Amino acid sequence: MKQFLKSALLFLVFIIPLAACSNETNELEGESFSVFTPNPTVDYSDLPENPSKNFVFKFEKNGKMKVIRYGEEYSGTYELNNKNELIMAVDDNDKNTVNFAIRSFEHHEKNENIYLGTVAKSDVPEGHALTNEFYSFSIKEPIGLQKFED
Repeated sequence: MKQFLKSALLFLVFIIPLAACSNETNELEGESFSVFTPNPTVDYSDLPENPSKNFVFKFEKNGKMKVIRYGEEYSGTYELNNKNELIMAVDDNDKNTVNFAIRSFEHHEKNENIYLGTVAKSDVPEGHALTNEFYSFSIKEPIGLQKFED
C-alpha cells in the first residue's frame, strides 16, 4: 500500500503539471485577420500593410473568436485541426449560428502574413447578421486572411 501511495504521489507531483504545460497554443491565437477573396494572378509577396478592416476574424484564447464587421462584433468559436482545417461557428446574438470551414488552410509561400485556403463549409442561416459576408464565399472558392496589428 505504501508503494502505491508513493507512486500516486510522484504521479501527481510530476506528471500532471507536465501534462498541463503541454497545452499548446495555436498559431492563430491572439491574431487578427482581414478576410478577402484571393486573386490567382496576385503574388501576395508584397501586399499593403494596412488591409481593409471591414470584415475581420480575431482569434482569441481557448478556441474563442470574434468576427467584426464595420465595428460590430459577433462571438464565435474556432478550431484549427491537424488536417489544416479551420472550423468556425459564429453566433448572432445567440439566435443563429454560421458554421464555416476552410480546408487546406496554410501560410502563403512568400508572405507569412497571408493564409490561403478553400471554403469547405458555409452553412448560413437566413436572417443572420453576417449573411451577406459569408454568402460572398462559395464552397470550393479560395479565401484569404491577411494578418494585421490591432
